[in-house]
Amino acid sequence: MRQDEQVSGWWIPRTVLGYRASWLGADVLAGLSLVAIALPGQMATARLAGLPAVAGLYTFVVGALMYALLGTNPRLSVGADSTIAPVLAAGVAAIAAAGTSGYSAVMAVTALLVGVLLIAIGLCRLGWVSDFLSTPVIAGVLAGIAVEIIVRQIPVILGVSDDATSTIGRIRGLAGQLGHVNGWSAALAVGVLAVIAATQRISHRLPGTLIALVLSIVAVDTLSLASHHGAAILGPVQSGLPHLAVPSLSWPQLRRLPGLVLTVTFVCVAQTAATARATGVAGTPGDFNRDLIAVGAGSLAAGLFRGFPVDASPPNTAIEAASGSRSQLANTLAAGVVLVVLLVATAPLADLPQAMLAATLVYIATRLFQVRQLAAVLRFDRIEFALASVTLLVVALIGIEQGIALALMLARPSGRELGMAGPTGT
Repeated sequence: MRQDEQVSGWWIPRTVLGYRASWLGADVLAGLSLVAIALPGQMATARLAGLPAVAGLYTFVVGALMYALLGTNPRLSVGADSTIAPVLAAGVAAIAAAGTSGYSAVMAVTALLVGVLLIAIGLCRLGWVSDFLSTPVIAGVLAGIAVEIIVRQIPVILGVSDDATSTIGRIRGLAGQLGHVNGWSAALAVGVLAVIAATQRISHRLPGTLIALVLSIVAVDTLSLASHHGAAILGPVQSGLPHLAVPSLSWPQLRRLPGLVLTVTFVCVAQTAATARATGVAGTPGDFNRDLIAVGAGSLAAGLFRGFPVDASPPNTAIEAASGSRSQLANTLAAGVVLVVLLVATAPLADLPQAMLAATLVYIATRLFQVRQLAAVLRFDRIEFALASVTLLVVALIGIEQGIALALMLARPSGRELGMAGPTGT
């Protein structure tokens, strides 16, 4: 145990100790940069999980604050994550109909159970399970999830209906609806992607997603895209925070949750480990176990506020690092700004086009599909590449849970020695 751990104890945030005034400017910049991507990204992720967009903002606020209070890594960003969102959507939809109060209740209970399990893993010092899957197989899982995310968003971008439950079904359904495409919706999505790509090309510090969000709302208002051209918009967004409550489910519903809870928990452990390693902040096994407890506490809190499980976010963490973040003050500031938006500034979000959120998820998915990483796997080990490819196809074409189960069956020693970066979600 390090000396600062002995002094700080369990309940005092580690970054409070030894904080320097010279860090404040960098932390404020990092916090504002994080808000720029988190505001649209977290809403889009909530929609991917089948919940109202505002649930993503609730989840981000409580997840970030709980990790800032209990975590050890000064740069790790925690919140709603696109990697686990489609897993949650598929699993919960099998228990309760999407869009109903029962659906949100099942999602909240899932968050509570995932939180409890993550805390138990941390307390029992079982964080070593993060090395169970090789990095190449994880890359295959994430690439398959990227395909799943993109195919899910294409109907939203094109403004057509989507009644399919599988990737192949959606592709077939799209083929029969090409004559009903809403050109304005598609144009909005293309414009959003162009703005994000252009700003990222200029500088990773530019808030491309926030700029695209503002411009898309302005376009909807000035061109009457919703009222005259049929572009789907978000609609009224509830302000404030939901009441703190413990959700309840029937026994038959609870019996169907273990598989989903175990799958989401395992992905959270693996991605948190990879993201923590990518920050370059040296830590001990005890630090990672405590980080799992912090992420678990975030999921618990999210469940109590009718949110969904949280996870470490590689792109958000990367943004913080690029902005020079020195402590969890950046995450705390970002959570505070999003909370202010929830309390007093949700009205403009009503005109946010759904195509904008869909385009944001498509951009995030392109970050999940790591072509260079897969190419590095091919050069290093063709057997690992074959395993990653099979996992990718199963996740994309059959199902995410089946793909993760296959990944566990194909597990080989950790691919950390390949020198590859960790997975990238939201």
